[in-house]
Amino acid sequence: MTLFSRRFRWVFFAILGAAVANLPAQSNAAADVSHEGVIGLQPDYLAAEKGAKISHVFRGSPADQAGLRKGDLIVALNGTEVSNSYEFVDRMGDFAPGAKLMLDYQRAGEKMQVVVTLQARPEVYSKETLLPLAEKGDAAAQYDLAIGYFDGSIYAQGKPMPVDAAQAAFWCEKSTKQGYAEAEDLLGDLYDKGLGVPADHKQAANWYRKAAEQGDAFGEYKLGMKYQSMQVGTFLSWCSESYKWNLKAAEQGYTDAEEQVSYSYQGVGCGVKANSEQAAFWMQKASQQKNAAAEAAAAVRWKHFRKDVAARLVQPGAALWRGRQLQERRRSHEALPGIGARLH
Repeated sequence: MTLFSRRFRWVFFAILGAAVANLPAQSNAAADVSHEGVIGLQPDYLAAEKGAKISHVFRGSPADQAGLRKGDLIVALNGTEVSNSYEFVDRMGDFAPGAKLMLDYQRAGEKMQVVVTLQARPEVYSKETLLPLAEKGDAAAQYDLAIGYFDGSIYAQGKPMPVDAAQAAFWCEKSTKQGYAEAEDLLGDLYDKGLGVPADHKQAANWYRKAAEQGDAFGEYKLGMKYQSMQVGTFLSWCSESYKWNLKAAEQGYTDAEEQVSYSYQGVGCGVKANSEQAAFWMQKASQQKNAAAEAAAAVRWKHFRKDVAARLVQPGAALWRGRQLQERRRSHEALPGIGARLH
């Protein structure tokens, strides 16, 4: 699932982006991350709003302790406006552990402010922090622990944890017993791909449905696509269900679902009568979101390119690119070496 724009309007930046994306992945084990200050959140690189929208807050992190939540929109960092997630992550790289950040953010239209102290990455993304919470039944901590085992994004005694799909499934299942939607998404993908559990497409669809019924956009999209791939029942029934769930996700701004709805209206998909105006409407929405994200990423890379043609591009530029890759893989729950270094 590719969230980056396929309509990148500047060839120069397309080539530059491809060059950065193809840099050898640096594993957590090889990377010295002790100097990196983080607060424990994952931004949404495709959010349409101006600012940095939070897509996930790591349990027990400084961001969590400060009361930040998924869906909060960070609009200023130390009094200076934040335009998008790429800019926010880039500016975060200027601060070391111990630095205090003043964040202005919005929640449900209400303006709020908080001061957060950065910590070293291994201290924030720590098994020692998560495991006690998970063992006490904290669903969010159980999910974060599952993700840590899944992609190697957390540390034990300052060292990166090895990937362990079976442990990922174990903690994921515990989190789902409390109805944690993100864990239901992940468990659906584990069953879909046969990671840590036997491959079972019906079970995958079942967990996607549970997440979708909670209004989770990723679950809605994955369930819609599962109806297409499994094709259970009559053509009309599975087509209608696929369109219905993709539409729900599209209405929440999920770009891949917007494209699927457009395809349905073009007559390429199914479940709805062909309608060229609706097809154009949904494709335009998806394209605008992806192009905006591409341009934001390009602007940050260009800034570093101008400062220092090689040295600074490789570090912050690669970090931003892999940060977006992290979001893509986390949305599709695909393993990516070294992505643990891209939470902020």
